[in-house]
Amino acid sequence: MSNANDPVTWLLDRAYELKSESHKVINKTVDYVSDSEAYRYVEKVVKGAKVPSLGGAAAAPPPPPSLWDRTANWIERHKWFVGIMAVGATSGTLIYMFYIRPKNGSIKRRARRAPNGSRKEVVVIAGSPSEPITRILASDFDRRGFIVYWTASSAEEEAMVKREDSMDIRPLMIKTSDESSISDTGRRLDEILKTPVVAFQGAEPHMLSLAGVVVVPDLYFPTGPVESIRADTWSDLIYSKILGPIFLLSNGLLDVVRKHRSRILLLSPTIMGSLNPAFHAGECMTANALDSLALCLHRELKPQGIPFVHMRLGSFAISPSRGSISSQERQITNSIRADILSWPDHIRNLYASPYQASSHLQTARVTGSSLRVLNNSVFDALTHPNPSRVWYVGKGSYAYRYLTSLMPESIMSWLLQPAHEKIQMMDHDWETL
Repeated sequence: MSNANDPVTWLLDRAYELKSESHKVINKTVDYVSDSEAYRYVEKVVKGAKVPSLGGAAAAPPPPPSLWDRTANWIERHKWFVGIMAVGATSGTLIYMFYIRPKNGSIKRRARRAPNGSRKEVVVIAGSPSEPITRILASDFDRRGFIVYWTASSAEEEAMVKREDSMDIRPLMIKTSDESSISDTGRRLDEILKTPVVAFQGAEPHMLSLAGVVVVPDLYFPTGPVESIRADTWSDLIYSKILGPIFLLSNGLLDVVRKHRSRILLLSPTIMGSLNPAFHAGECMTANALDSLALCLHRELKPQGIPFVHMRLGSFAISPSRGSISSQERQITNSIRADILSWPDHIRNLYASPYQASSHLQTARVTGSSLRVLNNSVFDALTHPNPSRVWYVGKGSYAYRYLTSLMPESIMSWLLQPAHEKIQMMDHDWETL
């Protein structure tokens, strides 16, 4: 038997050939893998290099710079411009604080005069002469150079106006319950404004101009539980505080304002109307009704070019002396006790103690704004070329309005509720009248 036909030799030859072929296949495979994108990607990942994503897509862009980074970069690129602006703003602030503002604070608020130096601007005060706030306004208008016409509905009120001892504070007789009387008063006022005036002998005649009408409803409001206030008291309240101003304006006075291109100011308290505490339903109802009335009239008159300004009043320090404050507190306390004694027994048993405990809402305080703030604000509202619809005047006028709109009812009720200890202390204290 030859070696060629030996099965063992043949098997070894086949194994050698298979080994050679295997080496060739492996080498080709290695070369193919080494040349592929996947191999290069893995190689870069292992070496820590940044690589594009699989599939050949571009790398994700870096995140955009934040607003702070953009601002810092912009400031870095515009250093000179930013520096000039900072210096200008600082200089402007210092000039305003130390030069312009002191001058504005010392501006003399005075009514305009005729060419011959006499008075020419007229203000109508539609309010009772018995009200302290109307007396304050009338005196201030006179001091600033206005001619003041002050409505009076009786001989007693006319006498009160004449006691002001100024020839430029004049009564304007009017019966607020009589529409014909209101119309006659409006026509009489219109004739006064249309008639040339000779201030002194030899002076040139000049025309009067209507600066505005200041409506001041009666500021007295009944207090106590709603069920303790009589029906006729509610009727008087609605008429004197709400219907009275409406009758004045709608029966001739508004025509005069329109004819002379003037304006109307409505003054009303706002603190109680914002808080809506117990036992003050009359004042709260009136304040909110006047708010709605002022807004409606503003929207009706604005297209005609007639400003209607609603001045919401806060607290004012009318009596600065400690003795007068103590006297007012005693008067309020005695008035509360008198109210309680006038109630029926079942109302008294229900409300006497909490009503007396709530007297802190009526107690006079010396922390209000100065009356100068009121006088200056009224003058500015009369003379500003484009006045705001609502003016908040006096301490607390805006703060109470804003805070009560934010606080929930539970917190407001808790704040307005007198302490339990105070109610117990007030129990039957009203009997010591």
